[in-house]
Amino acid sequence: MSTKKEIRKSIIEKRDKLSVIEKNSYDDKIFTKVKNLKAYKEATVIFTFISFGSEVDTLRLIDNALREGKAVAVPWINKEKKLMEAKVIRNLEDMHPGHYGILEPSPDAETLKPQEIDLIITPGVAFDSLGGRIGYGGGYYDKFLAEVKNNVPKVALSYELQKVEKLPLEPFDMKVTALITEENELWF
Repeated sequence: MSTKKEIRKSIIEKRDKLSVIEKNSYDDKIFTKVKNLKAYKEATVIFTFISFGSEVDTLRLIDNALREGKAVAVPWINKEKKLMEAKVIRNLEDMHPGHYGILEPSPDAETLKPQEIDLIITPGVAFDSLGGRIGYGGGYYDKFLAEVKNNVPKVALSYELQKVEKLPLEPFDMKVTALITEENELWF
């Protein structure tokens, strides 16, 4: 079995090789699937990652949720406490490049407690058939997801090429409750 580091490197290389046409097509399919999820339709407060690089695009989803009147919170990295906080945004212009060059809200934006969230849209590098997830290695999402109510759907967005048979998970690695790809909607 490969190490997390080897899996990350391999999957990111594959993801980075997607053509613009493939990526846009996959993103369209994933966006439509998420919009049609019962969990999305019923959610009033959504926490979602802000896509970066070759990740599944979330900017359209954020814009759509805001236009539908949903409260949207996005990650803000608190460097002092070494944790991720959920900051409310009102529009996409509320953000600027932050930690790792990823768009993030102002540190002064309203902070939501993890328990106030109805739906989590989470990133990741690789996913397995049991809901296992590995991210980029910072542990921010694992710490944050551990604070969320158990009944809150934790939906990962991914391309099929990011799926592996089994991940080498550790006890602190948080699993997702659903995985949405361009081809499938899997619930665990």
